[in-house]
Amino acid sequence: MPPRAAIPAPNGGLIRQGRSPWAPLARNVLLPLLAALVTSFIAAFSQEARAGVPPPCDLQSETACAWGSDGFGQLGNGADGGSNVPDQVDALTGVVAVAGGGNHSLALLADGTLRAWGSDSDGQLGNGATTGNQPTPVAVSGFALPSDPDVVAIAAGYAHSLALLADGTLRAWGYDFSGQLGDGGTNRSHSTPVPVSGFASL
Repeated sequence: MPPRAAIPAPNGGLIRQGRSPWAPLARNVLLPLLAALVTSFIAAFSQEARAGVPPPCDLQSETACAWGSDGFGQLGNGADGGSNVPDQVDALTGVVAVAGGGNHSLALLADGTLRAWGSDSDGQLGNGATTGNQPTPVAVSGFALPSDPDVVAIAAGYAHSLALLADGTLRAWGYDFSGQLGDGGTNRSHSTPVPVSGFASL
């Protein structure tokens, strides 16, 4: 039996010290088993990398990742079908913010430009079109070049999109059946950004 010692406890009982009888099991069985599992995982991951299987999404590289349903291309990876693990959005670098709508997504880049992908049924991608889905990111009109007004924040509704500009003004585009775009009109969707009324500067 391993040597043990006992010291008085505050409640009048004893606290036992010493080596646990389970220590040899942990040292001789469990630790080697854990080491073998870790080694196997690393080997499998390396084999996948050599075979061209993409590694897990790395947000440290300022890209964007998406997962879930992809019926409208809202994952932005150019593939057909959903994913139950994070997958990298195609052709995006310098991402500083993302927003997800009903079936579309937005990304704000470090240079102040915008990209969008997914459903474009009501012009919510802002690229001037209202038909078809975009399975990879496209430039949002008016915010496609570094020389365009800088966007500092983004948001997405079910089928419309919003952008806050550096000058404090707002832009909106997409579905406007109930006045979601705030431009003073209804029943007219916009496929490119329009100014939101009443926000000359925040």
